[in-house]
Amino acid sequence: GTYINDRRVNRELLRPGDELRFDTVRFLLLAPGQQPSADRPAAGQTAATTAAASKPTASSGGRSPLLIGMIAVAVIAVVLVGLKLGGVF
Repeated sequence: GTYINDRRVNRELLRPGDELRFDTVRFLLLAPGQQPSADRPAAGQTAATTAAASKPTASSGGRSPLLIGMIAVAVIAVVLVGLKLGGVF
């Protein structure tokens, strides 16, 4: 599913500081110059947790890193277009 700030959504406008999650992949939307808040894990911890959670297992069949990368690029593009249309930059 798709979640924003741990709330399941179908369609929602993202704002700076929001966390977008697809399964075990998480994105934190930061405005230019904005620092991650102290209550969120550091980027290294999030990446390590995501990497560990998405390791292929015999039962899951694994996930293609290329597919995950393509999804990440698409999400970033959608977020940037949304911010541009919303007048953020």
